[in-house]
This record gives sequence, structure tokens and C-alpha cells, in this order.
Amino acid sequence: MTYKLVISKPGKNALTETNPNNLIFSSDYNTLKYFSSGSTTINIPNGSGSLVYETTIVNHNLGYYPFFIAYFKYVSPNYYYLTPVWFSDFPYFIYNNVYATTNSLIFYCYDKNYLNGPVGGFSVQVYWKIFKNNLNL
Repeated sequence: MTYKLVISKPGKNALTETNPNNLIFSSDYNTLKYFSSGSTTINIPNGSGSLVYETTIVNHNLGYYPFFIAYFKYVSPNYYYLTPVWFSDFPYFIYNNVYATTNSLIFYCYDKNYLNGPVGGFSVQVYWKIFKNNLNL
């Protein structure tokens, strides 16, 4: 006999319910397993030329490519953005993204001034959640 854990929504019978939309949890389905979360900052120095590429690295040391979620927060406007993020207001272009290796998440910010003037002078707050789920990549 195979055992499973099922929690049904109110008014539904966990012993007989087969529609997953009527369940709160079922061990028949995979779930995300939380590993770690945190935040860091990417600083773009003021007057750093017409092109800047800054990175920050967060080590997880899992030894495989994990499932993760990452988002960026800008001071002005005060919003949170899932990656990747593009901002463009001629002559400026900002691109933020993140990628995973088997041991770390690498966040980067690409800032460009197409009129070849200085860029920078701002910080980008980076947040992440890493899950133990191995993507088998």
C-alpha cells in the first residue's frame, strides 16, 4: 500500500478528492523545497564612463543548477522587478539579469549612455530565493 498526505480545501473530502484544484496540498505533486534567501547590492559608480558592467555573486555551493527566483529593487521608482529587467529612456539603457552556475548565482547590471556621457551614480538592490530543487540541467 502506498501512503500519501492530502489536505483538502474546506468542504472537500481529502480521502476521495481527485481534482488538484480542490486540494491545498498533496504529496502526489512535487513542491519547491526552500534552501536560502537574501539580498545584496550592485553599486554603479558615478561618472564611470559611457558603459558599465557590474556584477555581484552569491554562493550556494549546491553542486547543481537550482531553481531560483530573483528580483531587483530600484530606489526611484520604488518598485520590485522580476529578472530580467530592462529600462530605457534615451540616451540611457539599463539591463539587469541573473544566471546560475552549479555553485552560485551571478547578478549583473549593464548600464549604457548612448551619448557617451558618464553613467552610474546609483545602486540596485537584489533579492533572491534559492530552492533545493535540482533542475537536472
